[in-house]
Amino acid sequence: DGFIVHNSCGDLFNHRIADLGEKFHGDDNIHLLMQVHDELVCEIRTELLAKYIYQIVPILEYNEFNIPLKVDVAIGRPSLAQKEKYIVKV
Repeated sequence: DGFIVHNSCGDLFNHRIADLGEKFHGDDNIHLLMQVHDELVCEIRTELLAKYIYQIVPILEYNEFNIPLKVDVAIGRPSLAQKEKYIVKV
């Protein structure tokens, strides 16, 4: 049972990553670096973090099935080993 749901979630995530790639293609202020399991690692200029986070979150949360999806954001400074949760205010 969980297998179908698990694959469906992965498919949704992959589609949203493709959407992000299209949206930010050629933008030197943000780089989509890698996907690690259910995480997307991006490199964003510090002074533009909020601007990009508020664009990324709705894209990742969108799905054509109207299933509520929650995206958590963390900032890794100076590295991913030291992630801090970033509160996205709606």
